[in-house]
Amino acid sequence: MSYINTTYNSVTRMTGLSGLDVDSLVYQLMQVEKTRLNSVSQSRQLLIWKQEQYREITSALQSFSNEYFNSLKPAMDMRSSSVYNAFAVKYDGKDTNPYFSVTAGSGAKAGSYNISNIVTAKTAKVNGTSAAGNIIGISEDKIGQISSEAGNNVFAVEFNGVKKNIVLSDGLNNIEDLASDLRNKLNDAFGDGKINVILDSGRLEFSTDKTNTLSFSSTMNGGYNSVFNSDLSAGITFTGLNNKFSIKLGNTTKEFSFEAGTSFGNADNLAAAIQNMVDEEFGEGAITVKTENNRIKLESTVPETAVSASAVESDGLKAIGLDGASRSNKLNLSAKIADIMDSFAVPIGLGENQYEISFTINDQTFSFDTRTTSLNDIMATVNSNSAAGVRMSYDSLNNKFTLETKQMGVTARIMASDSEGGFLGAMGLATSNAVTGRDASITFDDGENGEQTITRSTNSFTINGMTFNIQKDFADEVEISVSSDPTKAVELIKGFVEKYNGLLDKINSMLSEKREYSYAPLTDDQREAMKDDEIKKWEEKAKSGLLANDSLLRSIVTSLRNAVVESVEGTGLTLASIGIKSNSWVDKGKLYIDEEKLKNALSENPTEVFSLFTKQSDVLYNTAVTNGSAKNERFRESGLIYRIYDAIQDNIRTTTVGGQRGALLEKAGMTGDRSVLNNMLYSQISSYDDKIAKLNDELIIKENNYYYQFSQLETLINSMNTQSTWLAQQFAY
Repeated sequence: MSYINTTYNSVTRMTGLSGLDVDSLVYQLMQVEKTRLNSVSQSRQLLIWKQEQYREITSALQSFSNEYFNSLKPAMDMRSSSVYNAFAVKYDGKDTNPYFSVTAGSGAKAGSYNISNIVTAKTAKVNGTSAAGNIIGISEDKIGQISSEAGNNVFAVEFNGVKKNIVLSDGLNNIEDLASDLRNKLNDAFGDGKINVILDSGRLEFSTDKTNTLSFSSTMNGGYNSVFNSDLSAGITFTGLNNKFSIKLGNTTKEFSFEAGTSFGNADNLAAAIQNMVDEEFGEGAITVKTENNRIKLESTVPETAVSASAVESDGLKAIGLDGASRSNKLNLSAKIADIMDSFAVPIGLGENQYEISFTINDQTFSFDTRTTSLNDIMATVNSNSAAGVRMSYDSLNNKFTLETKQMGVTARIMASDSEGGFLGAMGLATSNAVTGRDASITFDDGENGEQTITRSTNSFTINGMTFNIQKDFADEVEISVSSDPTKAVELIKGFVEKYNGLLDKINSMLSEKREYSYAPLTDDQREAMKDDEIKKWEEKAKSGLLANDSLLRSIVTSLRNAVVESVEGTGLTLASIGIKSNSWVDKGKLYIDEEKLKNALSENPTEVFSLFTKQSDVLYNTAVTNGSAKNERFRESGLIYRIYDAIQDNIRTTTVGGQRGALLEKAGMTGDRSVLNNMLYSQISSYDDKIAKLNDELIIKENNYYYQFSQLETLINSMNTQSTWLAQQFAY
């Protein structure tokens, strides 16, 4: 018996009965048959290696682009004018000052300037009043009602995320006793003085530091668990804390309670009492109350109508004067407004059965139904209205709403008024007159034209090539000195050129690498016969030269070289004139820098250098991709940096322009992008996969046929051997 395991077949066979080594014979025959499969598999492997090498180039271009064409890293973005600044700025002889900063751009001039009377631009802003009120509690006439027997001496307090039940003492006779008892219980629960209990004119107030969050809520009466989730074999005695529950039949819910002190000796007696109660409320026979294993169970006798029991809230909050509603010193922004009406410091002016609020901000009217709208909903709606031009926000620390314009300057304004419900007034956001913003301004003296007052609507603006960023108001004079210092720009350009040369080296090395045709991808049988280090060395040879003289890579190199060789329309400089050039054709486009010449160009002619590098064409990139003449026009008009950027994007862009992604992605895809499964090489590899699967099926059939033929041969041989033995036996006599 032998076990046959190949890349295409795995079966168990009975062979060798005739003395023939059938497995060996079939193996040798199949080696010839596998020649075509091996050839297809090797072709597939070559495509996979080519795909990996294309992606290696894609990764190199992407890394270069991320380093030098990244708007999120402005200090390294070669498309930005600021990186070519050949100036250093000092403020009264210091490198920085807290009131403003200046960036001297390509249009700046070295010299001294005096800046004074600095005023920041501001938005128009309306700060609301406190939106949530203090929690006000009980009046003295209710104190005698508080007792454990009544079940109204318990409520929950949550302080900075920690929630605890507060149980009031029995026998409180007056409001002073209640205040003292509350103070002691809250101090014990959360620490001395964390929550203040203040008695004022017969009313109780609870307050805390504005940085804290404090809320009061009801606890749940324990009746539901005591009745429906407990073993009642020992009976039950109700107290004020476990004597209430509700029952729902269909869409109708009723609340039930037992007097504190009521007792039942077993589950059956309690079930009978509850049966009488539900018959009275829902009608006789609508609900059946029964017992199972000393537990109360409910069954509905009404067709297709469910019955259930649930817990109800205790009366603790109501007993201390909060009417059973949860209260907090902070507004619940996600709750429906109708549910938190009592939380506002100034009540919203809605009458009974009135739910609509409406208001106008900068001529835009907003209307809301308080039953379906939360404060978050209002803020989101206001903030998304571009015509209103304001941002509404809530400061949870100070419990205040704020209205602020999205723009700065004197033209920014807020006019806000209520139409119905008084919402803005309650929040302190209504305005009787327009509230306006403020322009930024400075007094600027360049030493030639005297003092000039410069006014702008934002805190960032440019004067004579110098970009000012105003940070604080300041009246006194500050002297700024602008001096030539191209060092930083030179170092950045050097780094850029070095990485550019590295890109060309990498691509050119692949283009010129010799192909080792005698080293084909290894077959499975060959790999099994070799050691790991032998396989590694072999495959290094097999992978070499796969992209030699590749047309796509040649196109990339040509684009990168043309980007820096061709002159830029409308500029009077070339790379060579500022100290950057290629020495000879042998260097295959690599650039070399004369640092001194580059420094002089940046110092003496910064505007032209900037234009040479970053001049922008009026033709958009997407237009140029799909239009040959537009592409040529964009190339002529664009600075060297934009040309290089375009050349890279032409090959690695992940967005579809003109129906196509970048050329490298169309060819080989990119890891992490959907092109990884949608590219030319992937399709070819998939086609080879289909061929390999088909060839494997054919080989299985071929191998099975060989085994069948040898099986027949062995049968004949065995038959002949049997006859021969018989004849020999006959002649022996």
